[in-house]
Amino acid sequence: MLSKLHENRYCGIDLIKFIMAVFVVCIHTFPWDAYSGNSFVEAFDVLTQTAVPFFFIASGYLLARKFDLPYASELNIKIVFNRMKKMVKMYLMWTAIYFPLAIYSYVKEGYSVPYCIVVTARKIIFRGENFNSWMLWYLLSSIYALLFVLVTMKLKSKPKYYLVSSAVFLIIAKIINCIAWNEIALPSCLGIIKTIISYTITDGRLISGLIYLPLGIYFFFNQKLINNAFYLAAPSFIVLLFVHNMILSTIFSIMLCIGIFSFSLRLNLKDRPVYRTLRLSSTTIYLTHMYVYSIFCFVLYHEIKAGISGFIFSVIVTVAVSVLYTIIKDKRTVKAY
Repeated sequence: MLSKLHENRYCGIDLIKFIMAVFVVCIHTFPWDAYSGNSFVEAFDVLTQTAVPFFFIASGYLLARKFDLPYASELNIKIVFNRMKKMVKMYLMWTAIYFPLAIYSYVKEGYSVPYCIVVTARKIIFRGENFNSWMLWYLLSSIYALLFVLVTMKLKSKPKYYLVSSAVFLIIAKIINCIAWNEIALPSCLGIIKTIISYTITDGRLISGLIYLPLGIYFFFNQKLINNAFYLAAPSFIVLLFVHNMILSTIFSIMLCIGIFSFSLRLNLKDRPVYRTLRLSSTTIYLTHMYVYSIFCFVLYHEIKAGISGFIFSVIVTVAVSVLYTIIKDKRTVKAY
């Protein structure tokens, strides 16, 4: 396995993934809502926007470490297929878990149950999210990205072409966003395009997995490049603080994310049990925080309310649950032996 060359490099990824999972909680709970416009909050927002792209890149990179050569071998195809199957199961399971929240929100707004079911089903297929399950789009986007990787392997493509495909998907995503956000005036004869977008994917976000996950695979096979990418982080972050042009912001956001991922590899931390706990915690935080946050808000305020208290409560509870799960799992493993 190719991973034997890099076994000591993944604890840094576990650490940064945990931090990024907390950033995702920030995005959804708005802890700094009362301080919007503050320079610190704006700088913090720049960092939080790298969270999900980081997950995609890390997912692709860690997937590639399981590969053997040649790249498009039947073994590698099987590995990608099994990962995709696992992601589908996860997506369906967590969608079912969050389904009651979606129905509750629609019924509360006065919609009929049949309408709720139809709209929820449409969002599950095309959007990857419903009420307070915003983060599940990552799973659906990952499924599409893995399907793309699977097709390229079947076609005997090489990882070097992912750099080109990521650029193409980035352009497609930006065009879709411009259409969805009325930044491009379409002729009336092409108005159907906007209608299709609005009733399906809504915007280009779902394409993110197709941009970043293959990049992670590409970087695994280009170690020198990803090691040196660390130097992109600081200058990209500074530029993003002052530049608000859509094209430049997109380019430097990608560079910042790649730089942060490179930094996670360069940490080169010694393997310790705490990093395994952080790995499990990041997944638990990401997938469960909106349920915890929803219950917190409904009990205290009877509605979703932004604030630092909901953020702190969500992080503490989800971390506690993940630590408890780790302890129980380890005890069962010991008993099995």
